[in-house]
Amino acid sequence: MPHAFSEIDASDALRLHALALQTATRLGLQAADADDVAQDTMLRLWELRDRQAHFGKVDALVRTIARNLSMDVFRRQSRMSLALMSDWAEADEPADAAASPEEQFIGAEQARELAALLAALPPTEHTLLRMRQVDGRSRTEMARLLGLTEASVVSLLSRARRHLLEALRKSQSQ
Repeated sequence: MPHAFSEIDASDALRLHALALQTATRLGLQAADADDVAQDTMLRLWELRDRQAHFGKVDALVRTIARNLSMDVFRRQSRMSLALMSDWAEADEPADAAASPEEQFIGAEQARELAALLAALPPTEHTLLRMRQVDGRSRTEMARLLGLTEASVVSLLSRARRHLLEALRKSQSQ
């Protein structure tokens, strides 16, 4: 097991790739996205080779890079989902046939505003809200997938909701 970049050989590279793939998969990414994360992790590892003295064990670095890249994928997917939700709000067929055109317009505006506020949240808060509200994951599952304690998940979810509520109040007062 290599402890420094200079000790990595071809078999270590394959093992590190597998470790990155395993990390991304455990976080809940689909196979194609997890493979992309593993490839990107190996590229980042290569880019960091000249700064090896700043890092501890290579395995820990690979897990950290893979986790961060996986969170980026979740954020992108959430933004895409929120953009689709916004598009659905603008669909020709209204969700409530009794709603007036003005009410439909207000609903679409609110959906776009909410999407923008969610996208502005810090990455961890955004990911946790997505995992809870969109994916329906339990606190226990989120803690296991993200390597956090359940207490941390509860605290971070609470903070994310509070930040979102503050942002909503601020945008409504303007």
